[in-house]
Amino acid sequence: MDRRACLVAALLCLLSFPARADHVLHRPLEAEPDSLDPPKTSSGAAGTVESDLFEGLVTLDARGNIVPGVAERWERARDGVTYIFHLRADARWSNGDPVTADDFVYTWRRAVDPATAAYGLRAPLELVNGPELVAGKITDPGKLGVEAVDAHTLRAVTSAPSPLFLMNCALRDSFPVHRATIAKWGPAWTQPGHMVSNGPFVLKSWVPHGEIVLARSETYWDRASIRIDAVDHVLADDGEVALKRFLAGELDYAEVPTRDLATVRATQAAVLHFGVGNRIHNFAFNMTSGPLADNKPLRQALALTYDAGIIVNKLQPRGQQIAYNWVPPTVADYTPQRVSYAGMTMDERITLARKFYAEAGYGPGHPFTPTVNYPTNEDVRTEVLAASQMWKAALGVETTMQSEEFQVYLQRVKRGDDQMVVLGWAEKLREPSMFLSRFGTGAFGNYFQYSNATVDRLLKEAATTMEDKRRRELYESAERQIEDDVPGIPSYFNSVIMVVSAHLKGWNDDDAYPQSRWLSLED
Repeated sequence: MDRRACLVAALLCLLSFPARADHVLHRPLEAEPDSLDPPKTSSGAAGTVESDLFEGLVTLDARGNIVPGVAERWERARDGVTYIFHLRADARWSNGDPVTADDFVYTWRRAVDPATAAYGLRAPLELVNGPELVAGKITDPGKLGVEAVDAHTLRAVTSAPSPLFLMNCALRDSFPVHRATIAKWGPAWTQPGHMVSNGPFVLKSWVPHGEIVLARSETYWDRASIRIDAVDHVLADDGEVALKRFLAGELDYAEVPTRDLATVRATQAAVLHFGVGNRIHNFAFNMTSGPLADNKPLRQALALTYDAGIIVNKLQPRGQQIAYNWVPPTVADYTPQRVSYAGMTMDERITLARKFYAEAGYGPGHPFTPTVNYPTNEDVRTEVLAASQMWKAALGVETTMQSEEFQVYLQRVKRGDDQMVVLGWAEKLREPSMFLSRFGTGAFGNYFQYSNATVDRLLKEAATTMEDKRRRELYESAERQIEDDVPGIPSYFNSVIMVVSAHLKGWNDDDAYPQSRWLSLED
């Protein structure tokens, strides 16, 4: 056992988890949030905090099921496109103002206003004229398909029947925002002392690159059910540091880095939790510009010679599942559409890859020289280094690796600056659209810069098909087309491996980003 492992083992053995004197949840934050303005954010870190601060018309319980939020009940009309939401009379903003239907009308109109520069809209884009308003083709926000019937009744009209609209109303881009606060403070409305929110917690302090502290809201309609007094979101973008802070009692849970898993498993199994994540890890090619964009044989060669089995079975064995498609196995009632090389041996793959590599115009004396960008993280660095060695050994590819701090990296990815990047994303909803809709032209999360008219048509039809079997068939057809185009390389579906304090109750092993409202701490 090396020196670092011995230190971890010693700390684990000494750890006794003393009784809690408070009910403050100390949770790790994997990156500094890019904002706390719900329709403008794109990172999982921001979403974690926003889910504590805000609540939509509906929300998700600890298992991801839709439950009432600000709306205590709702119904869909026979036309299939009109929804009536009945808001709670006791729903309140953190300053005591009532949460009204007008607040949602303002919020959704603001979201589709091009000046807002919203990112990743879902429910607002499903409303009548939503896409046209975002694109600037319509400039009157009053034409958006939403209206306040009275203070506690909201009518929303989608442009077509939608199997996802209600679920999307639980996501952050549908969280209400407080109009008077934004009018007063402008972009600074998300700062401590300014923010007015409607969720179970309120913002108390935000130390950039340090911590974000929330306190239990005294005005939240269901405050009696909240068993946490405060939430301390601690920046812990380094897995080793996060684990050490857990061992020191500074965090109530933390992800276990691969290099520490054996030690933690051997010495403190009682606090070790394993789950199946609704997340995919992958490489993405730039499909708009650069040498990979118009060279499918080159993309095929790289995909064929990348062996995810090396990562999940040898370098970072964490119970991951090799990904031969884009939709995780956590999605029920869906048949994965496996890539063409899924059943081939590596020798067969390499032979075929060399044929494609030569067809692409590369070979001895003329190697492909890509740059792979990735966020600063030791596990990701290991993966990129391994991929580089695989491509070098099989094809002679000369890879340059370039890492950056997460927020800098994220902005580069959004701009589409890079030839190839490492991606990974998780979704709250276990739904094929959450993973495949990213491949739509100009869609949220389409960091591949990918565009295919056939895929767009299939995704659009699936999004308005209410019959489950037909809808599944459409998504499966879209996935097959995406795989044929090779916009990237699916690598693996993540596991969730955490150490969790014995005092923390309500933990769901399959959720790496639980809402604080469903958790509690025992003394």
